[in-house]
Formats: sequence, structure tokens, C-alpha cells
Amino acid sequence: MKLNDAVFGAVFLALSLLVLWTIQGYPKIPGQNVGPSAFPGVIAVGLAVCSLPLIAQRLAAPARGRHGSSAAQWTRQPQQVIAFAVTVGRAGVVRGGVRDASAF
Repeated sequence: MKLNDAVFGAVFLALSLLVLWTIQGYPKIPGQNVGPSAFPGVIAVGLAVCSLPLIAQRLAAPARGRHGSSAAQWTRQPQQVIAFAVTVGRAGVVRGGVRDASAF
């Protein structure tokens, strides 16, 4: 089952708004400009900003039948497959697990 990206965007936006609403009740630290709500607030704002393109992208093209491009499209181009293999090889991913990091 495939879900629409706008659904995930709406869920992430609701989650970020819930976090922003929740941190309003956090106590302030006397003499400090930054309190315990600063980090969750920054993360929630970032999540909200990232969720907006998910919603807007799907709402801008509702007639499109597929969700983005097919995963198999890039495999039809040999250059893309070679670039993928080189990237995976450089990252140290091999059949038995992750290669020793000291090899880099």
C-alpha cells in the first residue's frame, strides 16, 4: 500500500505543531536566554519546514498517477548503475558487512 506524500507531510506538520504547543509549558531558566524548550523548538520548526514541501508538491500535481519516479528507471542506464556501485563500494558496504573504517 502506498500512501500519499501529503499524508506524511500532514502527519509531520501535526507532530511539529504538537511539539511547539507542548514546549510552551516548559519552565524558563532564570538568567538564561536559552531554556529547555530551545532544542525541541528548533527541531519542531525544522520538521514543519520540511513537511510543507511534501504537502505542496503533492497538491501542486494531483493528477499525476505515480508517486515520483520508478526505482527501476535508473537501473536502465549503465552509467547510473556504475555510479551506484562505485558509491556503495567507496562507502565500505560489502557482502559480509561493513568494511574496516581504517581502510579509508
